Amino acid sequence: MFLSAQEDSERVGWWIISSTPQGYVEVDPETGVTRFGEGGILQYDDIILSADEGSFNEKTGEVVATGNVILRRAGQVWYGDPLHYNVRTKEMKSDSFRAGMDVFYVKGDGMTSNPDQQTYSLTNAFLTTDNLAEPKFRIQTSSLTVSPGKIGRAHVWTPVTS
Repeated sequence: MFLSAQEDSERVGWWIISSTPQGYVEVDPETGVTRFGEGGILQYDDIILSADEGSFNEKTGEVVATGNVILRRAGQVWYGDPLHYNVRTKEMKSDSFRAGMDVFYVKGDGMTSNPDQQTYSLTNAFLTTDNLAEPKFRIQTSSLTVSPGKIGRAHVWTPVTS
């Protein structure tokens, strides 16, 4: 199943496809909500999101995705479940997440983005240079604020080795 649209006023194209043979895509023209299940991929402008299940509200730009969620944008890869993301405002929130940005990776229990300040606030997080779910070395903190390309602020760093 493949669904596509072009928003002429903003010149932004988007599409959703099912990523598995049993996958589906459903559209509600009244609400502007498109849902996918059993695996799907959403592309909106330069953003690519894949997940087991999700919904996209064309009117608000809100995306909600669950199950094996991967979001790729601006040289960053975010893994979160569930993931709430607005394709227009770039606001993002996830309960459990892992991310890679250039040469370092973060993982934690909660994440909220602030597009205006270009920051990510992370809770119970760690920072590492290993792209592994359980890295050999990491620096752990209860809270961390990250701004890509800038130095982060953390509340008490604790080195951890496995």
